[in-house]
Amino acid sequence: MMKLLKSDFLMGGFLKMHNRSYIKKIIFDSLIGILLFVYFPFHFNFKISNLIIVFLITFISDNIDVKWKNHNRLVSNVPGFLIAYLYGPQYIFAASLITLFRLNEINSLRRIRKFLVYFFMYYSSYVIVNFFDLNIYTKLFLYISLSKIINSLMVDIKTFGIKLFIIEYIFFIASLPSIYLYLLSQNIIVKYYFLFQNLLFLGIYYFITKYIYEKEEEEIKNKRLNRFNAIMLEFSNLLYSYSIKASKEFILKEAAKFLNEKFGYKYILISEFDYEKDLIKRVSYSGFSSEEFKKLKARKVKASEIINEVFKDNYRYGEVYFIPNIAERLDKNDYFYLNKI
Repeated sequence: MMKLLKSDFLMGGFLKMHNRSYIKKIIFDSLIGILLFVYFPFHFNFKISNLIIVFLITFISDNIDVKWKNHNRLVSNVPGFLIAYLYGPQYIFAASLITLFRLNEINSLRRIRKFLVYFFMYYSSYVIVNFFDLNIYTKLFLYISLSKIINSLMVDIKTFGIKLFIIEYIFFIASLPSIYLYLLSQNIIVKYYFLFQNLLFLGIYYFITKYIYEKEEEEIKNKRLNRFNAIMLEFSNLLYSYSIKASKEFILKEAAKFLNEKFGYKYILISEFDYEKDLIKRVSYSGFSSEEFKKLKARKVKASEIINEVFKDNYRYGEVYFIPNIAERLDKNDYFYLNKI
């Protein structure tokens, strides 16, 4: 078995650099947030009923974990900030504070940055829109559009993708009809229904994005499986042709080389288990230098330890084990190939 590991020193250095980068972003976002408030101040007078509505809708929507391709978390708190826009800038600030209490496990630095980003993107959009003498419906449209653009500039500028931007912007825009109907309605019960209707739409949006991701993943898996089957058929033919006329060592060497080339793995290490001596014997390789392989062979590795720690039933598919990255739970000095052997 083989695994490339970074040293604890390098990982610690990476985390420190990451935190420093985050702190710089927080300082910058704080400065522009303070400047925004200084030049465009607002009062902190709240109506309790309005505050409760903003709290409920922002908190619920912000905790619905909508993801694009199960990786990029989309901005889901639009319903709360649309209502905050109607109630006034102080409610935009309150809604931003609510995002600090998102239920998923993120560290304090990320919580603070999210609060600052949300406050700036929504409040700056509010300020810009209210410079223009437009009707409320047009203002809401511009408010949502500017918020999304500013969000992309602040968060996604380095990894910007037009498809992701459009998917997220569609949700932003799709939140508007309920607010328009709220403004047009006269009945108080109907008005409150339209306020909360976007939460229902957000749930539908969540399942749609999840379905799209799962469908694409299924297609990718099928393509990989077909490629895997084709390679394994070729591999079986290779082994059969060699088994008649070649030695075991030659066959294993060719097998390692074949897997290295066809699957694209940087390193291939083939080992035998000696259950009587409770040892693992390194028999063939590809991708290593001969010196590195000699050092690997010199290591005494207990077969029982690897079987108990690594080869678990939940990693097994037929006669093959697909083992995840579990390096942190194992003794790297025993059987993991490091950057320098």
